[in-house]
Amino acid sequence: MRWLRARMLISTLASAAGANHAGRQAADVWNSPETEGDLKGAVEDGMYAGLPTEQIATLIGEALDQSEILMKQPNIQRAVLAVAKAIPVSGRLKGQRAVFIINRALAAVD
Repeated sequence: MRWLRARMLISTLASAAGANHAGRQAADVWNSPETEGDLKGAVEDGMYAGLPTEQIATLIGEALDQSEILMKQPNIQRAVLAVAKAIPVSGRLKGQRAVFIINRALAAVD
């Protein structure tokens, strides 16, 4: 079930980052149309794990809470902003480059 908790966290982190940036609650962003794909993915992961709907909702809520906590940490904010700045206007940011940027940001001292 560890993989599922990780996947739920991945699904909710973008909402928490967006909420943090906009000064909104993560749940408000999570429940908005722009995160529909993340919600769908989280529910599908829960279904793949064979969980009932109530348990999936609980895990999503826990992941959203954890995402909000993470996004309040300066080093996490720094990493998210660094990746956001590195995303090209067109094309993609290679995963290996993103990992480098994240690691550098997380290693920086406040």
